[in-house]
Amino acid sequence: MGTADQITQAWQQRLATELPDQSEGVRSCIVQWLMGENTQRFDEG
Repeated sequence: MGTADQITQAWQQRLATELPDQSEGVRSCIVQWLMGENTQRFDEG
């Protein structure tokens, strides 16, 4: 698992805990916004 995947998973878990009333779709949109368009930058040296 790459760094971007680990960060994404951590955010998903955190948002599920902190925003239980929000739908999975809303939380996914938040994670996408937090991660940005170029998630590969997290895996670059």
